[in-house]
Amino acid sequence: MLCGFHTPLLTRTRSHKPAKDIELMGTTLKKLLTLNVSVSLFIMMIRASSLVMKFVLTLFIARYLGFEALGMYGLIAAACVIAPSTVGFSFMYTISRKAVMLTQKEIMRELGYYFKLTILIYLVLCVATGIAGSIQGQLIFFLSVLALVFLEHLSTDIYTLLLNLSKPLAANVLHFIRSSVWMVVFMALAFFVPSLRTMETLIVLWAIGSITSLLCFIWVIRHWERAEDTAPVSLVSWFTNEFRESRTAYFTSFLRSIAQYLNHFLITIFLGIELTGIFVFYMQITSAMSNLLQTGIIQIAKPRLIRHHKSHNMAEYWNTYKQCLKHTVFTSLLMCCVAVPGIYVLTHHLIDKPLAIEWLSIFWWLLALFVVSNVSEVNKLLFYSQHRDDLLLRLFVMTFPVALVVNTILIYTLGLWGVIWSTLLLNIVGFMLQLKYARKMNNELEKSHEQ
Repeated sequence: MLCGFHTPLLTRTRSHKPAKDIELMGTTLKKLLTLNVSVSLFIMMIRASSLVMKFVLTLFIARYLGFEALGMYGLIAAACVIAPSTVGFSFMYTISRKAVMLTQKEIMRELGYYFKLTILIYLVLCVATGIAGSIQGQLIFFLSVLALVFLEHLSTDIYTLLLNLSKPLAANVLHFIRSSVWMVVFMALAFFVPSLRTMETLIVLWAIGSITSLLCFIWVIRHWERAEDTAPVSLVSWFTNEFRESRTAYFTSFLRSIAQYLNHFLITIFLGIELTGIFVFYMQITSAMSNLLQTGIIQIAKPRLIRHHKSHNMAEYWNTYKQCLKHTVFTSLLMCCVAVPGIYVLTHHLIDKPLAIEWLSIFWWLLALFVVSNVSEVNKLLFYSQHRDDLLLRLFVMTFPVALVVNTILIYTLGLWGVIWSTLLLNIVGFMLQLKYARKMNNELEKSHEQ
């Protein structure tokens, strides 16, 4: 039959082919859209579950271990964020950005150098931590915290890498393992066995969660092509070359993380660890809201902006940015509307702690800070996608000394309210400076395209 076409049949086949192609394209597009929506909904679901578990853990610690234990938990969590920004040199920041356009072999080569360097750094920190722990008489506790920080460092890097490789499903499943499963186990054990209601038990189970996540990542990349380094360089040479590219992002990340968690340590110094626990309690709620918002909207837009900028498709670039900004504002306001009645029920009926009710009013201002900070995160995507880390660094260099002075003075004089006013004021100022530099960057971009 293939060798003997009749003219009428041939004519009919040709005349219907465009229609069939269009129908096939439409069907394929619908399937892709359905798949993307399903994946997005699943990611939102497991991310929401992670945030719920983190929130429930906060309530559990506050109720059964007390606000002092919650303050210690907040300080350890702060260390898990500050350490990668300090000793990671923002290498994963630049590696993940390059990974969008790299092959698997090239990615594996970069990861090999990076993980060797990270292990060496933490071995040095292990010695210093051991000395400090011995002096304080808490050697095991200090070393266990450092081990946890190391594991969280690697897990955070893996999460960032997988997101930039457009693998949000794998990234969030691994995140769910290290941020939710161990919490369920801890709360179940601590509830039925009161003797396990200790920070030591929490740290051990937290570490087990991170280890499990790392093992799952190894399984995910088991089929990746291993790099055959035909022109190997020394670790020192790799560090020098990589830091030349990441140094601006490093100083920016370092200042940002210190500024973000500076309040935890200042409150502990001036007001005591119990009020640190109160601050952590309310901040965990807005932090959970921010994580959900950024995972479902902001982080998904990041690789798209990088690709559109790389391909000089500026129409799609700005359209992606505007859609991300619009969805961020709308969703953040909607989440605030849900949080207002929710926090009242929570503090008056579930926790029923006088200290939490006494400081409830600070939560309303933290919601305002939640909206401003997330809009600010959307604006940072412009700098990140266009490799303008220098502008972000300039912003942090300008605001960090002011933040240090203002936070210290206001916390010392106004107590916990000083944290709220200083943080909200500095975020608004930072947001205005972002807009100024974003306009400048946009003008430079338009001029370069005209040329």
